[in-house]
Amino acid sequence: MKLRYGSWRYAVPATVGLAFIGMMSGSVEFFVAAIVPALFLLFSAISRDPDTDDLELEREISDEAPSPGQHVEVTLRATNNGRTTMTDLRLVDGVPEGLKVAGGSPRASLAVTPGSTSEFSYRVVARRGSYVFDDVKAEFRGGGPSAVGFEKEASGDLKIQCRKELQEVVLRDE
Repeated sequence: MKLRYGSWRYAVPATVGLAFIGMMSGSVEFFVAAIVPALFLLFSAISRDPDTDDLELEREISDEAPSPGQHVEVTLRATNNGRTTMTDLRLVDGVPEGLKVAGGSPRASLAVTPGSTSEFSYRVVARRGSYVFDDVKAEFRGGGPSAVGFEKEASGDLKIQCRKELQEVVLRDE
C-alpha cells in the first residue's frame, strides 16, 4: 500500500497571498517574494519520485536457530534497481514483538544510487519461541515536498526459531 503525503502545503497559499497583496498594493516587493514559494512548487512539479518496485530489500540473519539469550545480528540490504537516485530512503525493519533490540537500530536513512546497494545492521536478543519478521516500512522523500510511504517484503531470512535442545537425559537407577 502506497501512502503519499506532502510537506509544502503552505506554498500555494503563500504564493497566491503574496501575489494578491502585491497586486492590490502595487508593491513589486510582494511579487518578488511570491517567487520563492513558486520556485518550490515548480521544483516539486518537475522532480520525479522513483518507482517503489525499483527497491529490492534483502534480510540476512546471522543465526536462525540461536540459544536463548544469544545476540543475533540482522542485516538489511537495500538495492536500487531503477534509474533514479533514492536520495532520502527511510527504512524501519519489522522486528517481531518479543525480540529486544540490543545494539544498533532497526531504522536507517539511506541514499542509494542506481544499481548500488546500501545496508545497515542491528542485534537482537534471542528468546525462546518462533519469531517471524514483518514487512519493512519504507518512506521515500524525493527532491520535492512529497513523500511516499509503503511496506515491502524483504527476501532472504524471515524467521528466528529459538529453543533449547536437551543434550542428555540422566535417569537414576531405583
